[in-house]
Parts: sequence; C-alpha cells; structure tokens
Amino acid sequence: MSKKSVTLLELLIAMVLLGVVVLTFASIENFGRFHTINADRRAKVQNEVSFLLSHIAKRVQSAVGDVNNPPMQALADGFRVRIDTNAIATPGIFTDDLFFNYRLAGNTLNFSCTPVGAGSPACPAGEVLSNRIVSGVRFGAIPTHPTQGFNIFITDSASKLEVALVARYNPASAVSTDNPEVTLKSRFLTYTTAFK
Repeated sequence: MSKKSVTLLELLIAMVLLGVVVLTFASIENFGRFHTINADRRAKVQNEVSFLLSHIAKRVQSAVGDVNNPPMQALADGFRVRIDTNAIATPGIFTDDLFFNYRLAGNTLNFSCTPVGAGSPACPAGEVLSNRIVSGVRFGAIPTHPTQGFNIFITDSASKLEVALVARYNPASAVSTDNPEVTLKSRFLTYTTAFK
C-alpha cells in the first residue's frame, strides 16, 4: 500500500503561487482605485471651473455701459461688471445699475454686488463660488500656459473679456497625480458688442 502525501517543497511552491495570484489581484484593485480617484478629482475640478465660466458669461453678456461708464472694470483682485437689473431697462441711466464683482482672495473666488448709485436696487447676497482656484491674479494678455489662478484681459473699450482660471483639487498643494490641475480659458463679449 502506497501512502501519498505533500512534501514540504510542494507546500512551499503552492504557497508562493497562491501569494503571486493574491498580490496580482490586489495590485490590479489598487491601480483601479487610484485611477478612479484621480479621474473623479479631475472631473470635480473641471466641473467647478466650467460652472465659474458659465457664471461669468451670464453676467458679462448682460453688461451695460458706454465710453464714460464702461461695462467692465478691472479691480486690484479681479473685475466687475455693470448690469442694469431694473424690471424696465434704463439704458441711458447708469446710476441705477449694479456692479457684480468677481474677486480672488487667496484660493477663494468670491462673487458680490455693489450699488453704482443712490438709485440702484438692493444687492443680492454675495457668495463663495470656489475654493479651488490657484492664488494670484494676472491682468493682460492671457498666456498659453497661465500659472496665476485668475487671469483677466479686458479689451475693446471694456466690452470684451478674456478669462483663464487655473484650479486644483487642493490649490495649496503642488500639482501631483492625486492633486490634478485644470486650466480653462474663455472669451466673452457684452451683448451690445456681439451685435455690432
């Protein structure tokens, strides 16, 4: 009668093969999780910056003004847009308009309102639009690869605006595989400029 048993060598080979299989599945799972998290973070930042550009577009396309009362003005930390918010538009009267301000403070892009004159209606409450913008405001022609978070170029008698926003998942940290950076640029025209 012959006895069959597993030798120590066979047991060690089986354990090594099982370890290789388990490590392969674990590394595939970690690889997938890492890339899913990275893609999710990039998508969140890109969606947020897209929303910001849409928000700006909506205000710029409603801007009013003339040579003496420009529809857009640069501020030290951003820009503002003059809008006639009256139920019945008063195109020649600019003292009853509102300025809508886009300002960068650190990594926070804020939206606020300032009355132009005594006849201006009440301002809506201000709001924080994003906390993901890289710090720094730059005025002038938009570079190909901007490094400042808020790049602003107002041209054509303050009726055309170019904006580039640079945002990161964590703007206080350097760009890395788990801290993606997104840069979006856009050009906006005031409503009156678009039809000239």
